[in-house]
Amino acid sequence: MALDVNTAGFELVKSVLTLYRSAKYSREREVIAKNMIDRALEAGRLITELAVCPEPQENAIAHNALDELNKTLFIVKALQYDGVYSDRRVKPVTALGEQLKGIIHLYIVDGSGTPFTASAPATQLPSPQYASEPKERLALPADPDGFNDVYYGK
Repeated sequence: MALDVNTAGFELVKSVLTLYRSAKYSREREVIAKNMIDRALEAGRLITELAVCPEPQENAIAHNALDELNKTLFIVKALQYDGVYSDRRVKPVTALGEQLKGIIHLYIVDGSGTPFTASAPATQLPSPQYASEPKERLALPADPDGFNDVYYGK
């Protein structure tokens, strides 16, 4: 499905609402999830506003929309890591979010007046490198029963 700036904001809100309805919440998580909906509504409103705003205002609105979208996606990821949402449920929202970032970047201009071109998504960080072998650690005093030995999970 090709996204259009006229309908992209509605698609974001629709996908976040679907995600919201997929879980049961404790009180704290519900407050965070409702904040996610508020952020998604604001991001959707700003993205939709990009289609009708005057050209001089596009840059500022696009920056605000990108900021709200990033906040929405952060909350989605935080709730995913907390175990509220599964990877399967979060994947459509994050995929849509990345598409929306591409649309928003078309409206962002840098200081020279040329459109912003993103070489890589701003939220993508390099994954940490894990050593395949455990690092050598300082040994504790010798213990005949092995109580102070380092446990490697085997």
